[in-house]
Amino acid sequence: MNHKNYQEFKKRRAALIEKIGDGVAIIFNAHEAIRNRDSHYPYRSDSYFHYFSGFTEPHSVMFIIGGKSPKTILFCRNKNLEMEIWNGFIYGPKEAKEVFLFDEAHDINLLDEIALKEISGHEKIYYRIGQDALNDQKINDWIKALREMARSGVQAPQVVEDISHIADEMRL
Repeated sequence: MNHKNYQEFKKRRAALIEKIGDGVAIIFNAHEAIRNRDSHYPYRSDSYFHYFSGFTEPHSVMFIIGGKSPKTILFCRNKNLEMEIWNGFIYGPKEAKEVFLFDEAHDINLLDEIALKEISGHEKIYYRIGQDALNDQKINDWIKALREMARSGVQAPQVVEDISHIADEMRL
Protein backbone atom coordinates (compact mmCIF):
# COMPACT_ATOMS: atom_id res chain seq x y z
CA MET A 1 0.00 0.00 0.00
CA ASN A 2 1.51 3.27 -1.15
CA HIS A 3 0.58 6.37 0.86
CA LYS A 4 1.96 8.99 -1.50
CA ASN A 5 0.58 12.51 -1.53
CA TYR A 6 -2.75 12.58 -3.36
CA GLN A 7 -3.12 16.39 -3.30
CA GLU A 8 -2.37 16.58 -7.04
CA PHE A 9 -5.35 14.32 -7.82
CA LYS A 10 -7.55 16.44 -5.56
CA LYS A 11 -6.42 19.58 -7.44
CA ARG A 12 -7.30 17.91 -10.74
CA ARG A 13 -10.79 17.11 -9.48
CA ALA A 14 -11.20 20.72 -8.32
CA ALA A 15 -10.12 21.97 -11.76
CA LEU A 16 -12.67 19.65 -13.39
CA ILE A 17 -15.40 21.01 -11.09
CA GLU A 18 -14.61 24.48 -12.44
CA LYS A 19 -14.96 23.26 -16.03
CA ILE A 20 -18.28 21.41 -15.63
CA GLY A 21 -20.21 24.21 -13.95
CA ASP A 22 -23.43 22.79 -12.48
CA GLY A 23 -22.88 19.40 -14.14
CA VAL A 24 -21.94 16.00 -12.76
CA ALA A 25 -18.91 14.15 -14.14
CA ILE A 26 -19.14 10.38 -13.77
CA ILE A 27 -15.97 8.40 -14.41
CA PHE A 28 -16.05 4.61 -14.34
CA ASN A 29 -12.92 2.59 -13.68
CA ALA A 30 -12.01 -0.23 -16.04
CA HIS A 31 -13.50 -3.70 -15.61
CA GLU A 32 -11.37 -6.67 -14.68
CA ALA A 33 -10.58 -8.93 -17.63
CA ILE A 34 -11.08 -12.63 -16.97
CA ARG A 35 -8.42 -14.89 -18.47
CA ASN A 36 -10.07 -18.19 -17.62
CA ARG A 37 -12.69 -19.23 -15.07
CA ASP A 38 -11.16 -17.89 -11.83
CA SER A 39 -8.04 -16.23 -13.18
CA HIS A 40 -7.82 -12.58 -14.23
CA TYR A 41 -5.35 -10.67 -16.34
CA PRO A 42 -3.29 -8.15 -14.34
CA TYR A 43 -5.55 -5.19 -13.63
CA ARG A 44 -5.01 -1.80 -15.24
CA SER A 45 -7.10 1.21 -14.21
CA ASP A 46 -8.85 3.39 -16.74
CA SER A 47 -6.49 6.26 -17.63
CA TYR A 48 -9.12 8.95 -17.00
CA PHE A 49 -10.10 7.41 -13.68
CA HIS A 50 -6.48 7.23 -12.58
CA TYR A 51 -5.76 10.81 -13.69
CA PHE A 52 -8.50 12.22 -11.47
CA SER A 53 -8.23 9.85 -8.49
CA GLY A 54 -4.98 7.89 -8.23
CA PHE A 55 -7.20 5.02 -7.09
CA THR A 56 -6.32 1.73 -8.80
CA GLU A 57 -8.89 -0.80 -7.62
CA PRO A 58 -11.47 -2.35 -9.96
CA HIS A 59 -15.22 -2.04 -9.30
CA SER A 60 -14.99 1.69 -8.66
CA VAL A 61 -16.77 4.79 -9.91
CA MET A 62 -16.14 8.47 -9.26
CA PHE A 63 -18.65 11.35 -9.20
CA ILE A 64 -17.31 14.89 -9.49
CA ILE A 65 -20.21 17.21 -8.77
CA GLY A 66 -20.23 20.89 -9.67
CA GLY A 67 -22.69 23.62 -8.78
CA LYS A 68 -23.42 25.46 -5.55
CA SER A 69 -22.33 22.55 -3.35
CA PRO A 70 -19.45 20.89 -5.22
CA LYS A 71 -18.16 17.58 -3.96
CA THR A 72 -16.35 14.44 -4.99
CA ILE A 73 -17.57 10.91 -4.31
CA LEU A 74 -15.77 7.59 -4.72
CA PHE A 75 -17.65 4.31 -4.91
CA CYS A 76 -15.49 1.24 -4.28
CA ARG A 77 -15.55 -2.25 -2.82
CA ASN A 78 -15.94 -2.72 0.91
CA LYS A 79 -12.99 -3.95 2.91
CA ASN A 80 -12.98 -7.76 2.78
CA LEU A 81 -10.10 -9.59 4.45
CA GLU A 82 -11.01 -12.95 2.93
CA MET A 83 -11.06 -11.49 -0.58
CA GLU A 84 -7.74 -9.76 0.09
CA ILE A 85 -6.09 -13.15 0.55
CA TRP A 86 -6.76 -13.92 -3.11
CA ASN A 87 -6.86 -10.51 -4.76
CA GLY A 88 -4.58 -8.28 -2.70
CA PHE A 89 -5.19 -5.25 -0.52
CA ILE A 90 -8.57 -3.48 -0.67
CA TYR A 91 -8.90 0.02 0.80
CA GLY A 92 -12.62 0.04 1.45
CA PRO A 93 -14.64 3.28 1.40
CA LYS A 94 -13.52 4.67 4.77
CA GLU A 95 -9.78 4.41 4.15
CA ALA A 96 -10.08 5.29 0.44
CA LYS A 97 -11.85 8.55 1.35
CA GLU A 98 -9.03 9.52 3.71
CA VAL A 99 -6.09 8.42 1.57
CA PHE A 100 -7.36 9.65 -1.81
CA LEU A 101 -8.92 12.85 -0.41
CA PHE A 102 -12.52 12.45 -1.55
CA ASP A 103 -15.36 14.29 0.16
CA GLU A 104 -17.35 11.05 0.41
CA ALA A 105 -16.79 7.37 -0.29
CA HIS A 106 -19.37 4.60 -0.38
CA ASP A 107 -19.73 0.90 -1.02
CA ILE A 108 -20.04 0.26 -4.76
CA ASN A 109 -23.23 -1.70 -4.04
CA LEU A 110 -24.92 1.62 -3.12
CA LEU A 111 -24.06 3.22 -6.46
CA ASP A 112 -27.52 3.12 -8.06
CA GLU A 113 -29.28 4.40 -4.95
CA ILE A 114 -26.89 7.28 -4.32
CA ALA A 115 -26.44 8.15 -8.01
CA LEU A 116 -30.12 9.01 -8.35
CA LYS A 117 -29.89 11.44 -5.43
CA GLU A 118 -26.68 13.04 -6.70
CA ILE A 119 -27.58 13.57 -10.36
CA SER A 120 -31.12 14.75 -9.65
CA GLY A 121 -31.43 18.49 -10.16
CA HIS A 122 -28.33 18.82 -12.33
CA GLU A 123 -28.79 19.88 -15.95
CA LYS A 124 -25.90 17.92 -17.44
CA ILE A 125 -24.02 14.63 -17.02
CA TYR A 126 -20.49 14.26 -18.34
CA TYR A 127 -19.05 10.81 -18.92
CA ARG A 128 -17.20 8.85 -21.61
CA ILE A 129 -20.02 8.04 -24.01
CA GLY A 130 -19.53 4.76 -25.86
CA GLN A 131 -16.58 3.60 -23.76
CA ASP A 132 -18.54 0.68 -22.36
CA ALA A 133 -22.06 -0.53 -23.22
CA LEU A 134 -22.82 -1.45 -19.59
CA ASN A 135 -21.89 2.04 -18.40
CA ASP A 136 -23.96 3.61 -21.18
CA GLN A 137 -26.94 1.51 -20.08
CA LYS A 138 -26.42 2.45 -16.42
CA ILE A 139 -26.48 6.18 -17.23
CA ASN A 140 -29.60 5.71 -19.37
CA ASP A 141 -31.29 3.73 -16.59
CA TRP A 142 -30.58 6.48 -14.04
CA ILE A 143 -31.98 9.19 -16.30
CA LYS A 144 -35.05 7.08 -17.08
CA ALA A 145 -35.67 6.43 -13.37
CA LEU A 146 -35.45 10.15 -12.60
CA ARG A 147 -37.78 11.05 -15.47
CA GLU A 148 -40.32 8.60 -14.05
CA MET A 149 -40.20 10.60 -10.80
CA ALA A 150 -40.84 13.95 -12.53
CA ARG A 151 -44.37 14.27 -11.13
CA SER A 152 -42.94 14.28 -7.64
CA GLY A 153 -40.72 17.24 -8.51
CA VAL A 154 -37.55 15.36 -9.38
CA GLN A 155 -35.54 16.92 -12.21
CA ALA A 156 -33.58 14.57 -14.47
CA PRO A 157 -30.51 15.78 -16.36
CA GLN A 158 -31.44 16.99 -19.85
CA VAL A 159 -28.00 16.80 -21.46
CA VAL A 160 -25.42 14.02 -21.60
CA GLU A 161 -22.02 15.11 -22.90
CA ASP A 162 -18.79 13.23 -23.51
CA ILE A 163 -16.20 14.22 -20.94
CA SER A 164 -13.28 13.21 -23.17
CA HIS A 165 -12.74 16.65 -24.72
CA ILE A 166 -12.48 18.28 -21.29
CA ALA A 167 -10.36 15.56 -19.71
CA ASP A 168 -8.05 15.23 -22.73
CA GLU A 169 -7.33 18.96 -22.65
CA MET A 170 -6.53 18.76 -18.94
CA ARG A 171 -4.24 15.76 -19.44
CA LEU A 172 -2.02 17.48 -22.03
